[in-house]
Amino acid sequence: MQAIRNFYKSVIGMSVYLKLPIFFSVLICCMNAKEVRIAVSDLLADTVVDTLMLHAQEKDLQFKIDSIGSLPALDKLNAGELDMALIAIPRRSTQPSSNYQLYPFAYSTSIIAVNVNNPLDEISINRLSGTFGSHEELSLSKWSEIGLSGWGNRSIKPIVGQLEGSISLELFKHVALEDGKIRSTVSLLKNNAALSIISNDVAAIAILPTNPQDRYIKVLSVAKEQDSPAFEPSDDNIHYGDYPFRLSFYIALLKSEVPNLAHVVEALLSDSVANVLSDSHFVPIPYNVRQQLQMDLTLRSKRVVK
Repeated sequence: MQAIRNFYKSVIGMSVYLKLPIFFSVLICCMNAKEVRIAVSDLLADTVVDTLMLHAQEKDLQFKIDSIGSLPALDKLNAGELDMALIAIPRRSTQPSSNYQLYPFAYSTSIIAVNVNNPLDEISINRLSGTFGSHEELSLSKWSEIGLSGWGNRSIKPIVGQLEGSISLELFKHVALEDGKIRSTVSLLKNNAALSIISNDVAAIAILPTNPQDRYIKVLSVAKEQDSPAFEPSDDNIHYGDYPFRLSFYIALLKSEVPNLAHVVEALLSDSVANVLSDSHFVPIPYNVRQQLQMDLTLRSKRVVK
């Protein structure tokens, strides 16, 4: 539990890195409209606040939108101080009370990549720990130690590509290193610099915030255990939890308010928001899942008596 809270703290602390205030409030008003209290994770604020503001104006609604960390938002949600929240919920963490309905919204992830000419196609979390971690029982520094025959003593060159606002490194450390430290020999670079190295150096391996669109870079499948199946970071594999590096973001709202606020959730699950998420180093939930949720929400919203 302490490791989860530490990870939460590192995620919340990213608000400074995002150049966002730790707390801000947007009030969108219409006279005599019922106020809807919404909290948005500061990691998501740039991608969804504009959509919420536009939707409030179109529907003549009054939204009070607070951009805060997921942990305080979860506390406010459970205390009944919010009607809706967009929050990150790591696995094994505290869940909202049973009074709330959760809808999957998006994911942050960590991508593992090598040069296209590297024969490696998959890797286990254990070997990633040995490659990037500083205090691992299994310390790997040569490609031959990962099983690449004919590579002799060629050294592994571990690097990390970083984008402003991304938590891919923190997520990697949480999952693979159990919140441990990255070893000092790992190069921390801007994402474009990391992509340039990977596309030109067959000995490099990188942690990246997004799926690279470069024919000289190969994305590795990752296995949770050494002898378990490895999964590529496709939208489906991330959504269903087969790919191990993911932080889930949910739309949470009072179950009693689902019929009244279903249209807000539908707007957040639109194709336009999914495109914004994809352009902002997030992975939206798969298209077919969004379509099914939207159909269900439409049916529930029609039950509201006008």
